Amino acid sequence: MSNVQIAITNSDYAEALRDLLTADGQHQVHLVDYPSPAIDGVVVIDENILSRMTSWVGFDFDRSVVFTRKVAVGVNRLWDAGVRHMIHADQPPQVGRLVVLGAERRLGGSAAIEPELSMFDETDRLFLRSLRIID
Repeated sequence: MSNVQIAITNSDYAEALRDLLTADGQHQVHLVDYPSPAIDGVVVIDENILSRMTSWVGFDFDRSVVFTRKVAVGVNRLWDAGVRHMIHADQPPQVGRLVVLGAERRLGGSAAIEPELSMFDETDRLFLRSLRIID
């Protein structure tokens, strides 16, 4: 089972994303005010929390997915910190779920899951191919 921490201020989006992730039975989702580095797995954070964390020693930003309302939120700074995945607030939670799966896949090891292709429609499969999650 993979851990996902969701620390975003948009509670509706956070709950929808949690519901989608837990539906597959392979995720334990924690809705938190502030992510804990002690819990492994992907962390979904918004730009408000991220701005307080950028100087946080010991946090692996490579496992972060940034939820943003802005088009450009200091992309170079995020890239330099290790962030490789973003969810824009205008994207539906289903896309957010796919981004989280992509981040898990990139982490490899126990955090990665092999998605069951039958659970995705054609649009999802195309998106997963673009993230290089499936062939």
